[in-house]
Amino acid sequence: MSALKRYLFLLMLSVVLVSCGFHLRGVGGNVGLKYSIWNIVNGGEMTQPLKKELLRRSGVTIQESDAAAVIQFTRVDFNRQTQSINRYGGVDDFLYTLHVEAQVYYKNKPWGEPMDIVVERYMTYRTDSLVVQEEERHLRDEMYASAADTIVNRLYFLPDLTTTEYSN
Repeated sequence: MSALKRYLFLLMLSVVLVSCGFHLRGVGGNVGLKYSIWNIVNGGEMTQPLKKELLRRSGVTIQESDAAAVIQFTRVDFNRQTQSINRYGGVDDFLYTLHVEAQVYYKNKPWGEPMDIVVERYMTYRTDSLVVQEEERHLRDEMYASAADTIVNRLYFLPDLTTTEYSN
């Protein structure tokens, strides 16, 4: 009898979760981006992480020609600043900031609002230069991947192009 109650409880729980729209990340319900061919312009160091994220999440094709949808970057800045100094005058922490500005275009007309993305990370200073360089490279790669993830998330929520201004 208790097994039947447990089964009914799990069944009711799953029905309630599914009915409210819950699903595990990456499972089902992925409608994809509105267009399958994209171009990335002036991406610099953002180009590779963005391509990787677009392919991983939506399977789109990245082409330089014949792409009606274009992601154009106007700013990609990576900065390192001293965040705190100890009482001996040495550096304790660094603040790393990645600032990305981009605009999506469809048939050479702006599509949606411009994107302004800021990713910040802190890192404690270490004296071993090889470890610091490797950690900084890893941190930088992770920040670019995070910004690319944010851009792709925003691409999913671009407005529909049902207006006549894009139809020509």
